[in-house]
Amino acid sequence: MSGIPTKYKKYSSKFSFCYIPGHSQFQVGYLGITESSVSGILDLHFPSDDPVYAKQIFVTLIGEEYAERESVDSTYRARSNLISQGICVWRSPDDTYQQINELQLPFQFELPNYLPSSVKFAEENSKISYNLEAIIKQKSGIFRSSSKSIKIRCPITRYSLPPTILTPIQFSTYDDPSAVSRGIGFSVSIEHNVFSQLIPISIDFGLLFHKPDLKIKKVILGVKQYIKFITSENREKFSKDYVLKYDIKYDKIKNRLDHNNEYKSNVKFEIPPRNDTELNSVRHSIDQRLIKVFHRIKFKVKFGIFGGYNINWEKDIKIENMIAM
Repeated sequence: MSGIPTKYKKYSSKFSFCYIPGHSQFQVGYLGITESSVSGILDLHFPSDDPVYAKQIFVTLIGEEYAERESVDSTYRARSNLISQGICVWRSPDDTYQQINELQLPFQFELPNYLPSSVKFAEENSKISYNLEAIIKQKSGIFRSSSKSIKIRCPITRYSLPPTILTPIQFSTYDDPSAVSRGIGFSVSIEHNVFSQLIPISIDFGLLFHKPDLKIKKVILGVKQYIKFITSENREKFSKDYVLKYDIKYDKIKNRLDHNNEYKSNVKFEIPPRNDTELNSVRHSIDQRLIKVFHRIKFKVKFGIFGGYNINWEKDIKIENMIAM
């Protein structure tokens, strides 16, 4: 028998799920790129002196997104089904209860291409999750039937390939009349708008000082992550924070101005692996009915107390779970 998983939500010592030989998870294939399935083996190992008398055995794959928002006087929740598939992996040939001690039953569920990855948000209860459940319809008395069941977590991962067509992001206010009047213009250039651990975020930016004596406080470049949970009665729980950030003080900028009073630089952000134990871990973009995660490149020029309003620029990007094949 192949590897045996351990993350049960409901456990029995007499029957269990196993991975198929050569695998260490239930998912087979690369969902989002190739055909993918959840495949495994249901292993029955009832003692010889305590067999099960069964008529049918089912395995079910259930996936859902769950959102929760707590307020002072109430908790709002919402659930949305992502997948619910069941198969009968064994049936009594004559519709009577049959004695079973040992039996290995393979199963397979083809995964629809639209499914998102499993995800949890640190201490938040909101999540996208998948579970496998096995149910044995058994005899429990002369005229009665009942069922035994086990349930186990079944993580699913979605993948994507690096983009073949790039969508560059370019923006400049160098020659804008308002920038000339204020005394400073800026430019931002990014090669594309989809990133991953394979493709770091590389930002070229510049500042053009139309007024050489103009002083700023600092420049902030970063990626801000927005997480939204939508619960019952359309109540939302919303959070946002920088997950990648770089500050540049004015002194550093001033010392690197060229003869045209222009400052040019590049900032590169490596995207770290996702960590579900930290809410502000860099996460992959999600656009589901109840759970949404999206990202924006933020560029900000901050002035001092008497320097007037700050300059703010932002652009939506995507962060995906890419692999090279």
